[in-house]
Amino acid sequence: LRKKGYLISGCLILTSFIVFFGKGDTKYGLDFTGGSVLELRFEKPVKIDEVRSVLKDYQLSIQYIGEGNTNLLLRGRSGLSSNIKETMKQNKYAFSIIREEDIGPVVGRELRGSSLKAFFLTMLGILLYLAFRFEMKYSIGAIIATGHDIIISMGIFCLLGYEIDVPTIAALLTVIGYSVNDTIVIFDRIREYLRSRTRKTYIELIDDAINSTLGRTLLTSTSTLLVLLCLIVFGGGSIHAFAVYLFIGVIVGTYSSVFVAAPMLIEIEKMSSAQGKAPAKTK
Repeated sequence: LRKKGYLISGCLILTSFIVFFGKGDTKYGLDFTGGSVLELRFEKPVKIDEVRSVLKDYQLSIQYIGEGNTNLLLRGRSGLSSNIKETMKQNKYAFSIIREEDIGPVVGRELRGSSLKAFFLTMLGILLYLAFRFEMKYSIGAIIATGHDIIISMGIFCLLGYEIDVPTIAALLTVIGYSVNDTIVIFDRIREYLRSRTRKTYIELIDDAINSTLGRTLLTSTSTLLVLLCLIVFGGGSIHAFAVYLFIGVIVGTYSSVFVAAPMLIEIEKMSSAQGKAPAKTK
């Protein structure tokens, strides 16, 4: 089924690129762009259109947080928090402040740069570890699968309307670790089967290895998804986006371990054979 997997992955990757780059800088949260964020809890439910009309001079992004229409999240330029609070009080709104942050654009750029460094160092570490622990072809397969997971999970995350911030990067790195761990389990079984003395073909041995670990893979993913589902439903606003990204990443990572990482070994082996190298059937 690997060719069907390639088709599905190709369509998802293309869609993810369109969504990611189509959103421009609007996909980045306050952590990466700088600005003010203010979360207010009102004593009574409020209409977001009325609040937006009252604060029309500040060019804010306003949205509900949680249920009941009593919590609002306001985002705008740096230094606006005090003016927003004063304007709301003048219009007789009774509220309490849940969260108040103000991040400058320089800090935002530094955070974005640090996040990119963390990502590339993580990928380099995975590449070196798998090349040492297995062989380079396993390392290449894992890196391709990990890149696949990052692109698709980020695309779906942006498509759902979430913003990319520092907790999102933390979730991304967690997904990388989860996906690679799942992939290593399958790779270890593949290597074990390839060492066995059998007349089965290279593809059949990899297929057997995937099937023998499939139950473990699905059980682990399902138990993880149940925990994340609880965090999404019952967790607070600060952890909601983090849990959503992990939920998406675990699903995509489980899929890629079976339909991307292992099939990449077949493609690499074909390329090696085409260059005149002996297939590693019983290695």
